[in-house]
Amino acid sequence: MRTQGIYFVDFLDFLSIELQISRPEVQNIIRNNKKDAILTLFKKSSPNFFYNDVRLNKPILDSHGNILLHKDVEFLSYIPSLVDWVIKNPDKRIGPFEFQSTDSLINYYKGKILVYFDNLIEKLKKPQHNKYSYIITKCGLDKNLKEIESSVLNLIENVIEKPLGINLIINTIAKQNVKTNPLEYAINNAFIAMAIMKSSYTDTKNYKSKLKLIGMSALFQNISDIHNIGYDIEHPIASAKIAEELGLAEQIVDTICNHHMLEDEDGVLKVFNTSMKNIPQAIIILTNVNLFMDICSSLNSRCNDLEVFKVFWVASANGYADHKIADILTKLFLEDDEYKKFARHLKIIHKCDITPIIWSMKGNTVPTKFLCNVSDCKSLSTQATIISNDIIYKHRNREIVFIKKGVYYTCSKLENLKKNICQISSK
Repeated sequence: MRTQGIYFVDFLDFLSIELQISRPEVQNIIRNNKKDAILTLFKKSSPNFFYNDVRLNKPILDSHGNILLHKDVEFLSYIPSLVDWVIKNPDKRIGPFEFQSTDSLINYYKGKILVYFDNLIEKLKKPQHNKYSYIITKCGLDKNLKEIESSVLNLIENVIEKPLGINLIINTIAKQNVKTNPLEYAINNAFIAMAIMKSSYTDTKNYKSKLKLIGMSALFQNISDIHNIGYDIEHPIASAKIAEELGLAEQIVDTICNHHMLEDEDGVLKVFNTSMKNIPQAIIILTNVNLFMDICSSLNSRCNDLEVFKVFWVASANGYADHKIADILTKLFLEDDEYKKFARHLKIIHKCDITPIIWSMKGNTVPTKFLCNVSDCKSLSTQATIISNDIIYKHRNREIVFIKKGVYYTCSKLENLKKNICQISSK
């Protein structure tokens, strides 16, 4: 028998896993139901649990340190008594406690965890539940991305081969709230990061190892935040330590440890328009995916809304994102026709050294004109556009996009270029 057991913070976390609901929902059930009703729910939700020989690896204590059940006690027959105890003592806790990690119990929880993630991914495919549903659905339909979903599940399966991994995932699942689930961010991040890696890496010999590297790094980059609840500037080191304890490859641990290396305390550093070299590919991808998801969140927009890409491309032009990844992301999330129109504007804008504004920045319409406020430019027309307020987008506390309010004029040179390109494209 293994010395490392299957661990639960307390009895409520245990019920949360077995009933497949959040901890607050468990508390609500305990407040509003009698013992027999709760036991019926338990047996209906987790019938296979009762076919295991479940014995304690350590004694179970109450919140005062008194022994409720001794080591090696057969746990199943005491479940009714423990349910009755938590009903009568709603402000007290039972635990922590630990089961002996037999092969049958490990297989039981491995199966339960994989079903949980399978169901979670299916939920994340639905737009009403997830602003990143587009990419997860696309990965299931696009032949070039089809393997990503199974790859994510394989990564989870690799982690839960041992009790330590099972305990980490169980504890993480139990941390979910009724409205928020920290694992959703990790899954969304992994899908986007792996799709970028798959779209940018052409070496067929090594891309599977690269896919595993970026997938694992995306899934576990913030694992310590999930358990500590709340952002901590030291979380990369703490997350890397957890990854190391799980036995993940050194390169994955290093990537997790350094996934904020391109940031300072106030957000992403302006590094992508500098001569900074030898940045690991996985770090570049994670930095850009985290920034992209932050923009989606701050705009409260879906991942395939055009406004997100307008902001991301300006952030890229300002040095806060990578041009290549900006292009890959835009291709991944926008429909072909929409992407071509948008990409055309981006190519045209670089024909001017001043880098005018593609307008309009806000909304989901394809940009319609190029604006500039350089008064001595000979290409400016008399057609004026008033931007009444400064337009500012931030990543955490750092401004990544800033457009000053004022009077702007249409650039006739770029407008003519756009018309000519459009005429050529339509032939």
